[in-house]
Order: sequence, then C-alpha cells, then structure tokens
Amino acid sequence: MPVQINEMIIRANITESAVPEKKGGNAPAAPAAVNKDEIVRECAALVLEMLNDKKQR
Repeated sequence: MPVQINEMIIRANITESAVPEKKGGNAPAAPAAVNKDEIVRECAALVLEMLNDKKQR
C-alpha cells in the first residue's frame, strides 16, 4: 500500500553562538579558485542533457 504525504512541517531552532565573531562583518570567506564560468558551463550541459533525455522518451 503506497504512502502519500500531504503536508510536511519543518521546524528550526536558531541560537546564538557562545563563540565571539571576528570583527569585519558577516561576509563569508570566498573559496579558493572558484571558476564560475566552468560551473555555469557544467550546469548548462547537464540541463541540456536532461532536456534531450526527456525529449527522446
């Protein structure tokens, strides 16, 4: 017998950290050597591949 979920409740508790933050704002540190163009190309290739697979069905 299949189970169908009609509603999903997600709860989160946010607490402040006991460790003091460094001065300089809340800007996240950028990862080293991130090539955004390469990521965009890979994502575009994956999307095109999925669309072609869907079209062939």
